[in-house]
Amino acid sequence: MSLLSSVEWTVLTTESPQIKHPCRRCGAISSFASTGKFRLNANGSRLDAWLIYKCLACDNRWNLSLFERRPVGNIPRDLLVSLQENDASLAHRIASNPLANSACVASGHGSEFSITKRLQVRTSENGSQSNLTILNPLKCPVRMDKVLAQELSLSRSVVHELAEEGAIYLPLCSGKAMKRPIKERTVVEIRSTQCTRVSDLNYRLMNFPKME
Repeated sequence: MSLLSSVEWTVLTTESPQIKHPCRRCGAISSFASTGKFRLNANGSRLDAWLIYKCLACDNRWNLSLFERRPVGNIPRDLLVSLQENDASLAHRIASNPLANSACVASGHGSEFSITKRLQVRTSENGSQSNLTILNPLKCPVRMDKVLAQELSLSRSVVHELAEEGAIYLPLCSGKAMKRPIKERTVVEIRSTQCTRVSDLNYRLMNFPKME
């Protein structure tokens, strides 16, 4: 009996969203990018928190206020831990919505990305189908066909051909899903068809360094 191969990809942006803000050192409005670091200051039982930004022209630091004098007991435990540990996904989510601070003006959002991969089910024999789960927790605005083409080392035209042949199948997705930004979670099935390239496709999907 064949076993199912299952791989998980997580999309991570490699660009930090930027905002326009007055830079005291430059003496002008400059582009600032998040450093991914938080600053915390305790005042008795109350806490201040900021996300630290850096001027792209001179490296001058500026802190975006997240909250001030908030009682520590009113801060969710998971949020407090994320702030203390400089959680990258939290920093990116905040940086992606800088208009929460009225002094900030958004100036861009990067679509460059990287992929982390994890084998979820190790097979002992060749399966007739492989499942790929793509997670996009930071909502990086990158198209499905671009991610598949880059990570499977195929051209986008070949990816679309394989999708038309049914070798690459996106259940519960419209026919335009390949050309649209990836959702927070998408399942991709590699199916056995008359297409002679399925074995090669499965090899490309499974052939990546495994984390111990």
